[in-house]
Amino acid sequence: MKYPLTVIHHGNREKLGINLIDYALLEYIVTNSRFGSVDTTNSFVAETLGVSSKQVAASLRRLEEENMIEFTPDGLKPTKSCLSVMAMDIEDEEIGNRMEELGSFFLRRLAEIAKEFRCSYISPPHYTHKASIKSVARKLKAIDRKHKVTESDLESIISWAVKQWGFNPDMRDYVRASTLLGSANKYEKYREISQQFWRSQINVSSKVY
Repeated sequence: MKYPLTVIHHGNREKLGINLIDYALLEYIVTNSRFGSVDTTNSFVAETLGVSSKQVAASLRRLEEENMIEFTPDGLKPTKSCLSVMAMDIEDEEIGNRMEELGSFFLRRLAEIAKEFRCSYISPPHYTHKASIKSVARKLKAIDRKHKVTESDLESIISWAVKQWGFNPDMRDYVRASTLLGSANKYEKYREISQQFWRSQINVSSKVY
């Protein structure tokens, strides 16, 4: 039999204080109880997860003792407290993944825009460098708690910073994540300045024509 892929959210598992088999079983119950209770046999679950029936039975006892599941007349159900922990951790991971994508986007567009403006003074870390992506992602995650971070806003800030600071010997070293994404307040400040700048450029262009 081909076993299904079980994603182990380790932050989630650690919060719950359970082992890998318990978590795999709990995740199975949570996933399959979205439209009701899970009504099945230990042997079927064991075969599905690739463990023994004894392991399933022992795991069910532990999960019930820890108030993570409950036995109902219709079958097994996760408790509300268990679901709240599971949901928070999955949401945190999804946010983290989005921030890493935006972190890579920031580094990639900074390099590309510097090249477009022929500004050789700016040389950011490569957008596939994992440590650099995580560093930028952490800054973006902190900002995103107060201000929704978008690719279009990042693009506006980067383009403005490269154009306005990139050729200035006193300012070009500040065209970097630690400055532009230093805090939520800085991000919002540079977002507003950059958008005002690009709007003024559009107005100037329209007057010329």
